[in-house]
Amino acid sequence: MGVLTLLRPGRNLWLFQLALIAAYTLLICWRLPEFLFHPFGPVLKNLAIAAIIIQLYAEETAS
Repeated sequence: MGVLTLLRPGRNLWLFQLALIAAYTLLICWRLPEFLFHPFGPVLKNLAIAAIIIQLYAEETAS
């Protein structure tokens, strides 16, 4: 996905990335709930990344 982000960025890629983040976040919350309150925030960081991807999606549809 990193190569696709560099070579062919677009709406479909952003949606796929959001779905993947949501899937592994739910999996981590289900199987490793102690990470929800981890001091380094391994699950909480996904919110910031998702916000960036949503912004990319919004800008892509606007142009």
